[in-house]
Amino acid sequence: EERLFLLDELHRPKSIAELTAGIADPSIAKTMYMLAVNAIAIDSPGERAWLDNLAASLSVSKAVQGFIEEQR
Repeated sequence: EERLFLLDELHRPKSIAELTAGIADPSIAKTMYMLAVNAIAIDSPGERAWLDNLAASLSVSKAVQGFIEEQR
């Protein structure tokens, strides 16, 4: 049952709006952005755009965004 749930979630990825809904705490937003950066190899324009959109939706500044990405 858990495996089916996970497979179903993987086949229906959530939008950035769904992923970030209700996140108002800046420390949680930074952590979420850090997790995304560590999960994605930023090697295409699409991935760069997705991360930029995620950062904007989380209200992560460009400076913090750059700092987090440099820590990879």
